Amino acid sequence: MTIIVRPALPTDEAVVRALLEQRDHRCYDTSTREPLLPALDPTQGRLWLATEGHTVLGMSGVLTRQLEYGRKIWQAAYWVDLYVDPNHKHQAVYPQLVTAMLQHARDHRIDVVYTATRRRRVWQGHMQLGFRLANVLPVYARPISPLRLGVRMARQKRLLKVATGLDRLYRASRNWLRHSPNQYKVEIRNFDEPTVTTMLELRDRFTRGRLRQSTSLAGYMRRHEKNLEQMPYVPLLAHRDGQVAAFATYRLADRDKDIRAAVLMDMAWLPGHQSALPELLRQIEQRAAADGAEIMISLPGTEECGAMLEEEGFFASPETYVLLAWPTPGIAPVEIWRAGHWAFSFADHDAF
Repeated sequence: MTIIVRPALPTDEAVVRALLEQRDHRCYDTSTREPLLPALDPTQGRLWLATEGHTVLGMSGVLTRQLEYGRKIWQAAYWVDLYVDPNHKHQAVYPQLVTAMLQHARDHRIDVVYTATRRRRVWQGHMQLGFRLANVLPVYARPISPLRLGVRMARQKRLLKVATGLDRLYRASRNWLRHSPNQYKVEIRNFDEPTVTTMLELRDRFTRGRLRQSTSLAGYMRRHEKNLEQMPYVPLLAHRDGQVAAFATYRLADRDKDIRAAVLMDMAWLPGHQSALPELLRQIEQRAAADGAEIMISLPGTEECGAMLEEEGFFASPETYVLLAWPTPGIAPVEIWRAGHWAFSFADHDAF
């Protein structure tokens, strides 16, 4: 039979859910009326299904975005949700999904298609099809409960209770040794309009002059409404002298080997207020530890963020995300290829 690649419809929700559950080895909540994936919502993107007869072989999608650099703006599509059923991986499903996506980009005058992935075989396959390297982004990490983390990695669950108690002592002693007078008042907020407006003002100033995703108030709020795992996004604001000096947002994510991570999604601060970051991180760690997290991870949006995280005990882990782009011929932004010009964090890529 011939493989057909077609746009997914709202009626394909059950098929998409089955593919996701096969990919992720878990069940997903179906009680919400919202699309399971943003790409299923035509106002946010496009999703394609590869079918052979009545059998669905795989899927791939894009999210509609804009990239900006100074006063320049490009229409962009962010590639997401690629998955091919392992039983059909030798049937050239993957390149046909990519062909449909690139044709969509040409038809809709999209300037650049880009994506980020940490899986070597995936980014190597993308480059073989013609995607080009835009940047290599290290994942920064700091253990919250190092003994629990080691137990998880070694799959020795019988030792979890002992490790948990010892990790409490570790965190208490570390906080005592690193204690310094706190000059900032930190509050936990919801993703409401006043909070997001304040965060976006800080974020805009912090990433100005870099190649970045254009973000509106409505878009940023919608972006943080939900995720597949139904883990809430938590924003924290740091106040000093009557103003918001910094913010950080995080969410929890369960990764391989049942390791739970506190994912730093986004952060920014006013000039001269980088000293707010330690208190923000301390409170995130405290909350995440109570929720069973073993590690904090971050894709620093800028080199400045990376340097500050290193000062706070984070290290560049062996895990990296490779940022790739396929610009439409003739209108490719040169800035795509300038490593270091990007502002790109987990707020731009919500998959771990």
